Amino acid sequence: PDPLAPGQLLTPRGFACAAFADGHPLVLGTVVSDGGLEQLSLAEIAAWLCLFLREGRSRDATAKDKQGRPVVLPAPSDALKETFDYTDELAKMLEVELDRHLSYLMLDWCANKDLSRIACWIEPALLGTFVKAVMRVVSYIEVLKEVVLGLGFYEVHNRLDNHHEALLGGLVTNESLYLAMADDKRPLED
Repeated sequence: PDPLAPGQLLTPRGFACAAFADGHPLVLGTVVSDGGLEQLSLAEIAAWLCLFLREGRSRDATAKDKQGRPVVLPAPSDALKETFDYTDELAKMLEVELDRHLSYLMLDWCANKDLSRIACWIEPALLGTFVKAVMRVVSYIEVLKEVVLGLGFYEVHNRLDNHHEALLGGLVTNESLYLAMADDKRPLED
């Protein structure tokens, strides 16, 4: 039968895969529909979504802060490792290689909200790409909330509430710049 014929419905996995326009939707949708996010926190879900972004490759595996002390990225939980492994298994079937480094940066960001820590692992001139990655994850979560709600994963949906504040707190975005300027109401000096 024609899957696009009137009266045809998508399977739960098809519904999840169809919701994502980019970022390897077959992998994304399959993990979501198979319940791969049920044991993850908001920070871990954000980190998992980073697997599907291309921004923010690392410059060094060992990083030091301004005082020369080693800075260590957070280790993923067992649940997140399991989801990473399942995601990698699916991606391998499609001959896709996923990089976990940005995921670890996201975990660090969610835990510390400190761009100077993030700058230890990426070129400081590329911090804008990290901010872009955070914004992309926020967009992915908007879609993901609709998908998990449609699939009946209500607890996951509830965990994704307040994702804007959780991910964007501490970042300067165009919106926050305009709001700060509106609150200040002082004319800009030349």
